[in-house]
Amino acid sequence: RDAAAASAAAAPNAPSVRGVERPLFWIHSDKAEEVEPRTRSRANGHEAAFAAALAVYLLRQGYEPSQLAVLTPYAGQVELIGRELRAAKARGVAGASDVPVQSVFGFEGQEADVVVLSLVRSDGGGSLGPLQADRCAVVSLSRARQGLYVIGNATLFRGASRLWEDVAARLDQQRRAGSEQGAVGDWLALSATRSDTGRPALARSAADFEGVAGN
Repeated sequence: RDAAAASAAAAPNAPSVRGVERPLFWIHSDKAEEVEPRTRSRANGHEAAFAAALAVYLLRQGYEPSQLAVLTPYAGQVELIGRELRAAKARGVAGASDVPVQSVFGFEGQEADVVVLSLVRSDGGGSLGPLQADRCAVVSLSRARQGLYVIGNATLFRGASRLWEDVAARLDQQRRAGSEQGAVGDWLALSATRSDTGRPALARSAADFEGVAGN
């Protein structure tokens, strides 16, 4: 039942998210996790930078901070993402530090139009931490009204949990017309072009959001 609930939750009923080709996508990343010194909690610098950059990109598409949420199961990752967004505000991005960044359970009972979920774990040991529990997984996947973007190690999560394998399998089946790719992949397709090449913009790291026309 929990697996079905999680899979159903990870399917916001929205025709589109401004600035992004798909309203639902899992961006696979196998970058290493770490321990955040202040909180002594797990974190993932690559995922934190990507999640913050995506939130900033969405702000620039016209979303209000209150329409967005960045979620993660670890206090260390909340710290890293918050740091990235405060740095974006210092660079002049209005509203960046006002985007809610919370733990999964800290956001329970709330919703946002667009949710970015950072999974963090990627140590190769097979542990998913709190997201191993079905309840935590269901909560993390059910906070989005319109768009949900998961950033994390799809290979690890699929291999360690039947629930996450079911979620990923359903995303794999969401193929668009003319495309063989489902909604799990290494790149997030943006509804924008690169200013240097004029080609469609694809993002797999925070740096890929730079130089995007209209960004």
